[in-house]
Parts: sequence; C-alpha cells; structure tokens
Amino acid sequence: MTGTLDLPGVLGAPDDICLDDFRGRRSWRDFDGDVRRLMAVLADHGVRAGDTVALLMHNRVEYLETVFACTALGVTCVPMNWHMAAEEIAYVLADSGALVVVCDDVCRDLVPSGGPAVVSVDGEAGERIRTGAAMDVAPDNPAGKIMFYTSGTTGRPKGVRLDGGGSVADEFAEYRRLASGSGVEGAGPHLVTGPLYHGAPLMSALLALAAGAPVLIMTRWDAEAFLAHVQEHRVRDTHLVPIMFVRLLRLPKDVRNRYDLSSLVTVHHGAAPVPIPVKHQMIEWFGPVLREYWASTEGGTYTEVTSAEWLRRPGTVGRPINGYEVFAVDDSGTPLPPGQPGTLCLRAPDGGGFRYHGDAAKTAATFSDTLTFSIGDIGYVDEDGYVFLVDRTAEVIISGGVNIYPAEIELCLLEHEAVADAAVYSLPDDEWGETVHAAVVLADPAQSGSHDRVVEETLRAALAERIARFKVPRTFRFVDKLPRTDAGKLNRRHLRLGHRPSA
Repeated sequence: MTGTLDLPGVLGAPDDICLDDFRGRRSWRDFDGDVRRLMAVLADHGVRAGDTVALLMHNRVEYLETVFACTALGVTCVPMNWHMAAEEIAYVLADSGALVVVCDDVCRDLVPSGGPAVVSVDGEAGERIRTGAAMDVAPDNPAGKIMFYTSGTTGRPKGVRLDGGGSVADEFAEYRRLASGSGVEGAGPHLVTGPLYHGAPLMSALLALAAGAPVLIMTRWDAEAFLAHVQEHRVRDTHLVPIMFVRLLRLPKDVRNRYDLSSLVTVHHGAAPVPIPVKHQMIEWFGPVLREYWASTEGGTYTEVTSAEWLRRPGTVGRPINGYEVFAVDDSGTPLPPGQPGTLCLRAPDGGGFRYHGDAAKTAATFSDTLTFSIGDIGYVDEDGYVFLVDRTAEVIISGGVNIYPAEIELCLLEHEAVADAAVYSLPDDEWGETVHAAVVLADPAQSGSHDRVVEETLRAALAERIARFKVPRTFRFVDKLPRTDAGKLNRRHLRLGHRPSA
C-alpha cells in the first residue's frame, strides 16, 4: 500500500491497537495516518529534511507520532524536559536551531515568545493531524535522528548527535533489529512508565512499536497503577528504573500479591545503580525477567545482562553488545588487567560514534581516537568480559587524597531497612579537600524529627560494619525526598547547594 510506514502491524492488522495513553487510543491505521498528516503540517511550516524540530510535551500518543514523523521527514527531533526553567528551554531551542516546537497546550506557555513557531497538538494543528491531508513517506530518503541533550548537572547541556545513518526504511529496520536483540519481539504490549523526553523510555517505546507491539503510556508513575496495568493489559515488556523497584517493594504485601504479573517476559532496567538485595527481591517477585543494561545518551546501550547471568555474578551490568568493546584504563590511559577498577573506555563499532552538537572541543576531549571514548564511568571488567560499575569520575569524592565512591555508600544505605532512598555528596573542606555527607529519606517518616539523632547513629554503626570509617558520611540530613530526575538520576549539585548541617 503506497504511502504507509514500513512497520510490522500497520499492514497486517490495521485495526489493532497501536497506542493507548488511557485517554486516547490509536489503531495502526490511525497511527499511520496521524504520522503522515503531521509530516504535512510540519512541511507547511517550512520544515525540510535536515532541519530541527523540538518536542515539548507530556506523555501521550502524539509524542511517539511526532518522533516517527520527524524520522520519516529526515528531520532532527529534540525531546525537551518540560521541568526545565524558562532560561534552560530558551537555551536548548537556540542551541539546537529548532524551527518548530511541537507541544501540547499545557507546555505551550513554556515556549519563549519570539522563538520557533509553535505547533500544538491540542489546537488547530491537532485537528489537521487527525483529519487533514496526509503526506507520503519516501522509504529511500535519509532518516531523521533524535538529538537528546545531556542532563547538564555539571554545566550547560549539550546535544548529542549520532554518527552514521541511512534511509527511512533502514532506520525502521535497525529499530526492529535492536528490539529483537533486547528481547522485545512484538508479541505483547509494552508499557511506558517514565517520561518520554528521557532516552530509555522513548527508545524502548520506539523499539516496541517497530517490532509491532502495542504501546501503552502511563502519564505519571504510580506503583500500584503499574501493577494494575500489567495485570489488566497482559503487559509483556516494560522499562523501569531502580527507584521504581524500591517503591514497588514498599507496597504492602497484600497489595503486591493482589496482581497477576505472569505476562511479563522482559523488564529492562538501568539509569542508576540498583542495590543487590533489591534486585534479588525483584527477581524473586517478578521472576527471571529482569534485563539490566549500561547505556548513555552518547552511545546508546553498551552492555546487557539477563537475570540468570546476573544471579551468577551479582552486581554486573553485563557483557558488551551492539559491537562495543569495553576495557578499564588507569590515569595514564594504560589498559588494566581483569578485575582492577579504572576509567571505563568504550570502542564503538565502525560508524557508531557521536559528537556534541556545536562543541568540537568537548567531542575531542571525550575521544582518545576516532572510535574510543569514555563517558566518565569507573569500573572494571572481569576475566569473562562482564562489566561492573563503581561510580562516575565526576562524582568521585577525593578526601585527604583518597578516592571515595558515593555509589558504594549509597548502596549500603539503601540496603538498610530504615532507608527508603539515599544520596551521598561532597562539600569542600579546607583541611581534607572534600568531606562526605548524606541525605536520607526514611522508610518510616515517623522516625524523623526528634528521632533523627538516634537514626543517624544507627546508620553510622551499620555503615561502619560494611565500609571503612573514612567513607562514613560526616553529616546526615533527613529529607522528605531527593532531587531525582524522572529517570531516577540524582542531582548532587542541588544537594550541595541546599546543604544544611545536622543540628
């Protein structure tokens, strides 16, 4: 059929459900038409192959339709975090060179006046997307790419442009290849649990769609609602982050036992370290369906590990996939032997590199040669090629000349029954250079307040049994929540700026 997207399910079962955000549904026929009509709307706004379109929208079916429209038009798509401040949004729009912002009415006011043209899927453009003229897809034309911006916790965020590329048909075929390799076969629904402006939830959804799976979209995370969706819709695969594991495990046992999760086949997780006891509990509950990965905005997914492999090597993030090589080096760049921690380096497959948009110096500083780079993670590779992460270079605390890794201390805290969430960070110190501090969310809020000192001493004693005393935080703060992104990543800079010493 002329003018349809080359996706399994579009032709095979046009009336089956393709997208559902629990407010609106799209069949594969609807999806195909919406994507091609949105292409026509963007073209009418002067968007052409090679241009850039920004996407500022909450989770909804139109989000994924917009990404596919940009891909088919040969346009760079820039997903934007709607939590950003006005200045940050203006910066990304200007830096990316976006000609158009596709948004919903909730986010429309976040677009600065005098900026790019605005296309709201809730306004006149939305009506055209549903009823207007459609544009044909040219499968042989160059495909558009997604340009994610880095988190920016250590400075201005940078757009990451991936090297390589092929035709529209090639891009969809690559999505299907990646989906199959990661256990997503299109045999059942995929559930989106996180914000689609983050790389992992978005790419997971795109791969599922390319594999022919219906994609269900949660508009916000809720632990029990997740369980209900899995049971009701017989969800086959999904993506979670470790903080979601913790919140699921905090549900009362009678609530957890109320739901049938037997449909789950693959649960991908990553973005942050997961305490070993937490993962053991999740595998015991969900079954051996967890599939952990190590990835970044820059290079995609580097390693992956099944539940069975992880149980034989607790703590690993797996062995390299997608043609990557991984090895650890010392401060001089010399490769280290198996089991010895150092800066992890990656060698990308030919044509699989990246560059920072508009920042040749940062790109050059990241690569040691044309294909070998580091994203700042510290870890080691064992004798069988399994990768273990220790921390990030940017987050290492150097106190009295000794390297201290926050992730190690956080994992010990998270394993304590009194702790629901924890973050370790540094503060400058005239004598030691840096000192170690912790912010803790208690599992039982009633323990906070007048009991803080008692809980603090309990945690100090527990840590002293597990780690060297110089790693034990000098102060503890008890807070209601931590400054995490929707992907579960910590903003340590925010913790440092908001630090208040213990009484």
